[in-house]
Amino acid sequence: MINWLEYFESIQSVCPWSLTSFKQGRIRFEFYNHSLIHRNDMYWNDQLLDAVIYLNAPDDPEILDELIQDFQADKNLRNCTYFWSHPDHTKGGCNQTPVSIIIQQSNKNLDQARAELRKA
Repeated sequence: MINWLEYFESIQSVCPWSLTSFKQGRIRFEFYNHSLIHRNDMYWNDQLLDAVIYLNAPDDPEILDELIQDFQADKNLRNCTYFWSHPDHTKGGCNQTPVSIIIQQSNKNLDQARAELRKA
C-alpha cells in the first residue's frame, strides 16, 4: 500500500503545491487508460482538479517516455501537460514515485504554479 501523503510530503522542495492539492482532494487517482487521458484532457476543469495520477502505467521507462512524447505532440490534447515517474528512474533528486505513474496536469495551473515559484 502506498502512503501518498508521505510521498507528497517528501517532494515539497520540488513540487510545493502538491501536498496542499493532495490534502484538498484536488489530485485524482485513476487506473491508466489511454482513452481516459484523452477524455480528461478534453473535459478538464481547473475548478475541480490540479492533477490526475494514472496508476498501473507501463513499467518500462522507455515506453513511458514515448507515451508522454506522444501525448505532448497530440494536437487533440490541448488542456494538459504530461509527465511520468518510475521508481527506478531519477534525475538526481530521488523524488520518483514508488510505482510507475503518468501525471496529467492542467497547463493553466502548471503555468501559474511555475510563475509563483519564480517569484519566490
